[in-house]
Amino acid sequence: MINYLQPKDEYSPIKRYNSFFTGTFLFVLLATVVSMLLFPLRSGLLSVFFASFSIIPAMETILEKNKNDIWQKRTTPFLANLDMAVSLTVIFCAAMFAYIVVVLIVPDHLIIKTFFSQVHDTMTHTHIVDTEFQAILIKRLLAAGVFFLVALFFRIGGVFVLVWLASVWGIIYGMYIKHGFSLEVPAIKHYMVVLGLTGFCVLLVRTLSFITASMAGVFLSKALSKYKITSKEFRQVFLAVLAILGVTALVLLLAVFFEYKIYS
Repeated sequence: MINYLQPKDEYSPIKRYNSFFTGTFLFVLLATVVSMLLFPLRSGLLSVFFASFSIIPAMETILEKNKNDIWQKRTTPFLANLDMAVSLTVIFCAAMFAYIVVVLIVPDHLIIKTFFSQVHDTMTHTHIVDTEFQAILIKRLLAAGVFFLVALFFRIGGVFVLVWLASVWGIIYGMYIKHGFSLEVPAIKHYMVVLGLTGFCVLLVRTLSFITASMAGVFLSKALSKYKITSKEFRQVFLAVLAILGVTALVLLLAVFFEYKIYS
């Protein structure tokens, strides 16, 4: 099963994305089931830890391919970074889908108890509906900043934040779907539940901005540890980081704009 998380570079993009999705889904599902069996009252957080550790090989594979694609000039830096962003988005979607499946199978009273962290602990944070553009923008910028800093200091450890986000929305979407797309479910009524295809696309775009922020953090962290700040190589990486952060800002503004239009 580990091979799904480490597809070969020569695979076609679709085949690699399918491999990442399958491997992530299976490992996250396994991590969730094991945590529910062994630590039922703490499985909300522990499932995220187990899942994050299990998909680290995928993160290492993605970073290695990105490095080889750029430095060996197998493709342009833009296409290499785009492939990395898509791969990470696929991993996020697979993790979220795994949590949705768990919610659809497990009784509600167990979900509320075992995934207390996802359902309740974040209720006052970034998932509450805001209708003011500035308020939405500030919250999303803070979230993107967290992704950047975690990746900068912990590199691949930033996968924990990505899986945590996937677990929150997986639980919430699972409850939403399970109850017939109702907004009156007590466990989720305070969340900004994404409605329809348009709203779901907004979530994906917003997550993409968080992912690109993480990419910038990882690249800068590796450059700081590998090159001197005054070196040509560091300057090249730093300029690439600034470009990625610029893309992050544009994508985030786009997501916030549509979010504002939907919920204002």
